[in-house]
Amino acid sequence: MGILVLAAAGGSAAIAQQSATAESAGARGFYFQGDAGYALTRETDIKRIDGPNSTIGTAAFPMHGDIGEGAAVGLSVGYDLGNAYRIDVSVQRLIGLETEMRHRQSTASSSQSITRGDVTAWTFMVGGAVHPLSRMAPDLLPRWFSPYLRAGIGLAQIEADRLRTQPGGAFSGSGPFSTPGGTATKFAWSLGAGVDLKLAERITLDVGYRYLDLGKLSYDSGTLTGPGVSEPVGRATGAELQTHTFTMGLRYRF
Repeated sequence: MGILVLAAAGGSAAIAQQSATAESAGARGFYFQGDAGYALTRETDIKRIDGPNSTIGTAAFPMHGDIGEGAAVGLSVGYDLGNAYRIDVSVQRLIGLETEMRHRQSTASSSQSITRGDVTAWTFMVGGAVHPLSRMAPDLLPRWFSPYLRAGIGLAQIEADRLRTQPGGAFSGSGPFSTPGGTATKFAWSLGAGVDLKLAERITLDVGYRYLDLGKLSYDSGTLTGPGVSEPVGRATGAELQTHTFTMGLRYRF
């Protein structure tokens, strides 16, 4: 009788082990994910740094403001390693961002002019995620709920449209006036966190946050134009373009 009990227990253990192994192996595989969400940027400065200086955004009187908020949409392809780790490559588009900068043209000026310009960006990144609780305490949370941490590095292409300035302060005239935009490719990196909510065997809802550093804004040298005005302006630079993005996405594992 004892031998039969031991045999049955051994068989049950073997079946359970095979089931766990199959489940672990089944968690591995390639996946595709789409995301959409909200992007919020930090304050920044823009100033002319070389060439002839106009009265707009000189080194002595830089423009100061922020780039507002916009939308973030992205796609990624990755591989689930099946042991609480994921790796992926992703592309993300930031749209709808607009600079709103205020600046004076002299120490004698008490009022300020306002400069606006659209900013968009592409990011191309290689990254990875780890699910620490699933790794260290798999029985602590339900299987359908899994928080994660992630990081990534790559390139960002930042596209800054022409800056449009409304007259104000010492910079008078009928306006508006405009100065050149610019496009630059920069090193980019990200850190983030989120939670996976398993909806089905192969479908997961991803709710996440990412901090993105996309490098500095860049504006070309050229000509300031406006009603009765045409004068050269130098190249301009801005502070780091940094965003806080909040997204939701669906992941399908093949």
